[in-house]
Amino acid sequence: MAALALAIFPVVESVPDSTADRMERMQVTDTVPPPPRPLPAHYDIWLRLAVCESGSRWAYNGGSGYDGGLQFSPRSWTAMGGGEFAQYAWQATPIEQMIVAERLLDEQGWRAWPTCSRKLGLR
Repeated sequence: MAALALAIFPVVESVPDSTADRMERMQVTDTVPPPPRPLPAHYDIWLRLAVCESGSRWAYNGGSGYDGGLQFSPRSWTAMGGGEFAQYAWQATPIEQMIVAERLLDEQGWRAWPTCSRKLGLR
């Protein structure tokens, strides 16, 4: 019976005993996700504005010259650093679009969204 056990479970000649040896054999990856970004300052307003601008279709690309949930022109998207997230607004996440919208708001105020900001009483 002992010979059978040796055939099934071969004897290991050397077993690494140091942490460094074990770590060298293991593939270690970071399993903790990065902390979430804080929500943009006007998060609730961006949600309401997106309802008005695009029907909350954050991936909207209808060929009107404006795209994404907050209807960015490609020029505004690029000028406000949207390229750090995606080439076009419609390719970015809602939070990324809101981050770029905060920058545009700082530059142009609510007039960057003339019709819907007026409808929502923002100006």
